[in-house]
Amino acid sequence: MKQVLVMPKINYSLDLPFAEQITYLKQKIRLPTETWQDIYGSAHDRAFVVAGATKAELLTDLHNAVIASAKTGMSLQQFGKEFDSIVAKHGWADLANDKEYRAWRAKTIYDTNLRMSHAAGRYNQMTRPEVLSAFPIWEYVHRTMENPRLIHKAWNGTTLYANDAWWSVHYPPQGFGCKCTVYSRPTSYANQLSESPVDEYETVKWQGKEIRTPKGVQAGFDRVPSMDWLPNLQRYPIAIAAEYVKTLSKAGVLSRMAERSQGDNQQLADYETLLQTIK
Repeated sequence: MKQVLVMPKINYSLDLPFAEQITYLKQKIRLPTETWQDIYGSAHDRAFVVAGATKAELLTDLHNAVIASAKTGMSLQQFGKEFDSIVAKHGWADLANDKEYRAWRAKTIYDTNLRMSHAAGRYNQMTRPEVLSAFPIWEYVHRTMENPRLIHKAWNGTTLYANDAWWSVHYPPQGFGCKCTVYSRPTSYANQLSESPVDEYETVKWQGKEIRTPKGVQAGFDRVPSMDWLPNLQRYPIAIAAEYVKTLSKAGVLSRMAERSQGDNQQLADYETLLQTIK
């Protein structure tokens, strides 16, 4: 009997929840921060942060609200009401008496977390071997209608193989408010392949350091939002490190990473060693 390959469904809609997106959100560690610059880039893949939220209980409620939004398809208006309740409950002084600023913060938290988690979940789907075999080409699609970034509009339609280095810093979203996305395309799109756009770089300040990023890519967004990032556990107390590794193992993240790395990942091996000692 001929074997039929069943392809996993790739989710393109931000309104429809899917398992990879929710896993990405759930596995994050809640990290108190003073400003949005306290952590950078791929650190966001393992940390749930809200600038200025330093109370554990406040972060917990915000994290749970974001996860609920992804699970249920909660609208921004619904999330805004939940956000107002959380602020009132915990007495967040900076927001309590400023309705306009509070609404802006709610929108930023909602949009950024849902879009980044959606992108991470779809990247997880799109890079599975069976999917890449059938859909080895990716197309950049510009979708921001309100206040579009002109350089993002110029990238619209860029069609490259999934393993092209350009995607390593241009996999959207490319900044706060960016709604751009990537579509998987079959081999029949090979005749529509583009040249990799040539980037101009600019230097920006970040926590007193100078960072070079491509023009059109906001600092911290020059990466692929992915579940494959692993923090250095030596920087954390053993209790936090142990709880973190148990969470990754329970979610199946470690086993999926082991399959992809084929044993060539010393940091992953260290995680698995720690997991064995705390079982």
